[in-house]
Amino acid sequence: MSKPVLLALIVLLVGGVYALWQNQTERIIRDMPAISAVTVDADGALIFHGDFAQDCAAAPQAETSNFPNNLDIQLARERSSLGTCGLQEASFTFELAAEAAAGSPWLIINEEVWARETDASYEAQSLFPVHIDDASLRLDGSGDLLLSVRGNQAVGCDLPELYTMRAAEGRVQIGVYNAMSADVACPDMLVEAHETIRLPATESPVDTLFEVNTFLIDGLETETVSDSDKVMTHIFRVNVNATESQPAQISLDIEGEHPDGCDLPVQVEQAREGNTIQVDIYRVVPADMICPMILRPYQGAVQLEGGFEAGSYTIKVNSHSQTLDI
Repeated sequence: MSKPVLLALIVLLVGGVYALWQNQTERIIRDMPAISAVTVDADGALIFHGDFAQDCAAAPQAETSNFPNNLDIQLARERSSLGTCGLQEASFTFELAAEAAAGSPWLIINEEVWARETDASYEAQSLFPVHIDDASLRLDGSGDLLLSVRGNQAVGCDLPELYTMRAAEGRVQIGVYNAMSADVACPDMLVEAHETIRLPATESPVDTLFEVNTFLIDGLETETVSDSDKVMTHIFRVNVNATESQPAQISLDIEGEHPDGCDLPVQVEQAREGNTIQVDIYRVVPADMICPMILRPYQGAVQLEGGFEAGSYTIKVNSHSQTLDI
């Protein structure tokens, strides 16, 4: 027997043994159903009707997260790869108790959205993502996560922002969406989306990578009060303006929000080290002051000190960072 033929036989034998080992190793398979209807019973519980592609013994389970405008539901079943399933479709009915359903007007079930149409039923709607220009996560004093997003939606109707939050492969994926009926006509224009919401509790570590639609957040901002009661302003947009003179002069137009409703003077400090400029924007809040639990918008203009020769500069405003080439 020639060496090439022997080598081919060995490869086939090893491949067959590996395939057999794979077939005998238990894996957990997660099946997603097709939802055909969502109804509401007399007690306010949600009843999901649908089909799985195969007839297996495993029962569906639901994970829910509450958001201001919608309930996010992950409905699936987990089954062993070593189990036996029939090839025919399997219909199912699943009930989500009233206390978990929370009477939400919008449901996102897996990747589909349903709107409350009557007291007894929901209807499927069209779901499409919001374009995100900027997003940030901050850890407030109570340990909760606050998500701020800015962007735009591609239709001119006044539509609520809907959210999902899913853990996947070492990161947390947050979806921001709009939804509407297919027969609704909206003006062909961009509408700004701007909202800050409190996220459901997560056990993810603070260095987790968060993804909001396609926008990546690689770190958490913290709102902590130091011994001198310095409370940093959350910054979500910085427009950098440079003159054409040499050396150039740089000014910043800044947008953000304060994490509470206290109306106090805003302090601005700036420092420069090499080609890195740090601007700190904060308020000094007395330790015994009780502030309303609302977000106050902030807009300001800062003229950077000194001149700037040709080169690349890093401009940091609190935890917001961007580069500028002159």
